[in-house]
Amino acid sequence: RFKETVDINPIDGAEFKTYKYNLAPFYPVLVIVDESHKIKKPNAKTSKLVGALFGGTATRVLYMSATSAVTPNDLHTFAITSRKSWGSTPITKHNWKEVAWTIGRSDPKKPNGAAMERFADFFGDSIVKPPADRRTVKCYNSVKLIPFESEKDKQQYDYAEQAYLEACERLGKIVNEKMNLLAIFTVFRAAEERIKAPYFAKLAIEAWKRGKAPIMAVQYVETVKRIFECITREINPNTGQNFTRADISVIWGGSKIITEDQCYTMGQWTSLTNRISQSEEGINCLSRTEAAKYRRTTVYLTDRWKTNGETPEEQAARVAWLKTMKLDAQNEREQQEEVDRFQRGDTTFCIFTLAAGGTAIDLDQQQLHIRPREMFATICYYLEEFVQAYGRDYRVSTVSDVYNYAVFFEDTIVANHVAPKLAKKLSSINSFSGTGVNLEEDLVNAVVAGKVKRKLDEEDTKAIATVSEQEDFTEEDEDSEDDDDNDKE
Repeated sequence: RFKETVDINPIDGAEFKTYKYNLAPFYPVLVIVDESHKIKKPNAKTSKLVGALFGGTATRVLYMSATSAVTPNDLHTFAITSRKSWGSTPITKHNWKEVAWTIGRSDPKKPNGAAMERFADFFGDSIVKPPADRRTVKCYNSVKLIPFESEKDKQQYDYAEQAYLEACERLGKIVNEKMNLLAIFTVFRAAEERIKAPYFAKLAIEAWKRGKAPIMAVQYVETVKRIFECITREINPNTGQNFTRADISVIWGGSKIITEDQCYTMGQWTSLTNRISQSEEGINCLSRTEAAKYRRTTVYLTDRWKTNGETPEEQAARVAWLKTMKLDAQNEREQQEEVDRFQRGDTTFCIFTLAAGGTAIDLDQQQLHIRPREMFATICYYLEEFVQAYGRDYRVSTVSDVYNYAVFFEDTIVANHVAPKLAKKLSSINSFSGTGVNLEEDLVNAVVAGKVKRKLDEEDTKAIATVSEQEDFTEEDEDSEDDDDNDKE
């Protein structure tokens, strides 16, 4: 129903890609935009597609989201479709920047509570915030510091941490290196999560023995695989056999399993790599079939190299195991089947990635005969991650108290600097959104300025020891803010 086209900015004459509604001028009378926080970026494809529906003067739009608008720019699409004038001038995508600065009296890209109040006053009754639904069931969030259980784990972590700290000190003051620094942080974070996977599995099994239904929330698909492997090595005392795939719900985007017979040999791949590097056309010098197989082989070989020198035979055995365990890429229907198994009590454990688990998925205890939930989460550095992780097991229909833990390795830079800050925010999503917390950026800035904490003080220790009671929030939470899938390393 949409076609891609090129439009002209009337202010500066610049061309930009946009979309037109093919059924124009027969625009819909009512457009309901659920999870509307996902269209807060004006240049995102989703925002442009939704915007193409708003061409008719009779069209009315209802935006719904429980993810707080943090910056004036989060209201961009809403403001344009509100048809409210700024003085005598309609608000459009072309004058939005000027409008936002004038109304908010601050940078529209930055969180500012006073600016958001001024926007609420400007739009009046067009913005509705339902009252909180107070409940007797409580959700308790806290930070959990765990020790390294082997010198090998400690050495691997120290190596990854030191590489990250050196990169921060080297690149942190260079504005143009921000994306490279983020990429390095992602590598460090993925390494930290991979080391922590067996610890997640151990915590989950201990929680299960206490009568809980354990949930693990992580960022990366590789972490899911490793946690799964660790759990299935353990014996279920009820059966005397190892835990199996039938005991574990896995909710993720996953990655398509590639087998050796779908790939080129190493010699063939090397030959094609040389051919591509010597051609001015790059990979386009290959046919479509060759290019697809070449990319598939590259992914397969990279997967082996990431596992620290795995032999071809070991990789083939691991891939066969993944197939047997049904750890292939999932579509939405398959994800829902995994959710339903956990909700019915058919599975003992649940592992989900933040990206896959972040779109209004219910993982809470909704019936008294089902076990209560206890969650162990990866470190959440951003607002979206916090809501994705902590909004799954505490819902309107939850029937008993919930306990959630943010898991850190003790005596590390991240535990000493990030854990106290996160602990003070764990009681409220609004605490995150109202202040625009970005703990990754805070860590980088502290390292660059030489102010990173390397030891917990008395106040920090007290904050970490605190169990916070989470404020109630509405059911319809969110996933990440754009079309991108965060479930990638």
